[in-house]
Parts: sequence; structure tokens; C-alpha cells
Amino acid sequence: MDAAAAIMLPIALELSVNAGHSVEQTALTVMAAASSSFISPYGYQTNLMVLSAGNYRPADYLRVGLPFVVLVMVIELTMISQFGNAYA
Repeated sequence: MDAAAAIMLPIALELSVNAGHSVEQTALTVMAAASSSFISPYGYQTNLMVLSAGNYRPADYLRVGLPFVVLVMVIELTMISQFGNAYA
């Protein structure tokens, strides 16, 4: 998760500067996206530990995680668009 954000942040920042978007909002969006690993049991080590202990299947993560990711995405993007430039 951290490595993916570290790789994608410079790319996203370069694209946002070229497109004329806010650098702060882009950085917040990349951070929020990197922390959303609810769909896959392999996305984060805690998900993997709960997989066997709770006798879950990978489809369970998709069934519960997908609506949660959509909800979190809508909230995060709304908050970032409203308050993202407050730190500039």
C-alpha cells in the first residue's frame, strides 16, 4: 500500500500540474485511494489474518468491501473538493 502510493504520487502530481489542478487535492486523493483496501483479502495484512480466522471467502470481501469503497470514495472526494485547498 505504501509503495503503491510512493510510486503513484509523483506521477499524479505531474499530471495534475499539467492539467492545472490543485497539487494539494491531488496528494490527498492519492493518499485516500492508497488507504482503501477493502475489496481484497490480499490488500492489507490484517485482511489476510481475518480471512482464515473468520472462515471468510475472498468473495465475502468483494460483497461487503465494494459498497464500502464506493461510500468512502464519495465521502473522500466530496471532502477533498470542499476542503482540499484549506492547507495551501
